Amino acid sequence: MFPVGAHAATQTLVFRSSPIAVPAYGVATSHQLVPHPQVDGYVVGMKADLVDGSGNVVSPLDVMLHHVVFARVRAVD
Repeated sequence: MFPVGAHAATQTLVFRSSPIAVPAYGVATSHQLVPHPQVDGYVVGMKADLVDGSGNVVSPLDVMLHHVVFARVRAVD
């Protein structure tokens, strides 16, 4: 007989980056470091939204987020 596995709850964590200014019809290329979750577990999904200065999601009819790369750049224990 095997012990019953633990059933962990899924958490939604939100991390915000610093503002990136993009002029009309412009292109912005940059990188930003965002802190990682300070909890034990696994990342099971990620997404990115563009928001205005008030935190409201910007419509893709107004601006296009073409590429986002999520990467673990440092592993410090």
